[in-house]
Amino acid sequence: MPIRIYVDYIEKADYERIIYYYNANIPFDHPKLEILHRCEGGFQIPCPSGESDPNRNIKQLRWNKKRLLPFRGYTGFSKYEEMMLFIAMRSVFGDCVTYEIGCDQ
Repeated sequence: MPIRIYVDYIEKADYERIIYYYNANIPFDHPKLEILHRCEGGFQIPCPSGESDPNRNIKQLRWNKKRLLPFRGYTGFSKYEEMMLFIAMRSVFGDCVTYEIGCDQ
């Protein structure tokens, strides 16, 4: 289910606030949220698999038309991770963020 945001630009400070909120509110032993350094941008969570493809060593959600979606054939976030990211984004952007249940990606 995609997370949709209704703002045109996200500043670096907003990314940092989202990541801080997420990481402060997950269990201590869970992998931490990070900025995804790809041209589309987005978020990643490390999940080392030992593969040579760096995209297989992370879970990722990338921006696509103001939505955060899994990238073509790569691992996305679990439902728990998505919901925690949604809550973190709501803490920064309020009602400008929605969680789209049951829609096509």
